[in-house]
Amino acid sequence: MADRAKALVMENAPWRADANPMIVVIQGIALLVVGAFIIFMPESAQNVTRWLIGLVLLIMSLQQIGNAFRSPRHPFMPFQMLRGGIGATVGVLVTCEPLFRSFTPQAAWLVLGLGMLAVGVIGLAGVLFSRSAEGVQVEAIITSALTIAFGFVLLFSRGSSSGTPMLGIVSAIGGAGLLIYGLMMMRARRNA
Repeated sequence: MADRAKALVMENAPWRADANPMIVVIQGIALLVVGAFIIFMPESAQNVTRWLIGLVLLIMSLQQIGNAFRSPRHPFMPFQMLRGGIGATVGVLVTCEPLFRSFTPQAAWLVLGLGMLAVGVIGLAGVLFSRSAEGVQVEAIITSALTIAFGFVLLFSRGSSSGTPMLGIVSAIGGAGLLIYGLMMMRARRNA
């Protein structure tokens, strides 16, 4: 089931020329709505946003570890295991933050931001060191760069009510960009 979901997401990744424009539009609308929620309800969005980001990071990291075990001879495998381990650890800490009395929400934002930076930097290093191997894709570069950028946004916002809207603005801009791009793809396909 997870492989099928991953295949569907990768088939419709917005940077692919053959992506389904309707899926890209839906991704844009979803990101735009999340961004608006964060902007207009920053106090309510802080804990929910942090928990969801931690959960997504945990799931993605466990998937990376599984992928590494499926390709044990690939040169990217050690990097995938390392970033999967760091991401899973950060994801568990942030997701379970309410259970730890000494782990404050601000500390959870800091751990999440640093963890995202580490995952992104290790991903880029892995691409650099395994660039001659077949199977290293542009998607790895894009996702690593986006993870680094997202880590910086999380570090600078740190979950403060004044910084949370920055995360919302970045999400809304990204969502609007995806929405416009999806609509442009639809128009180009109609005219072709």
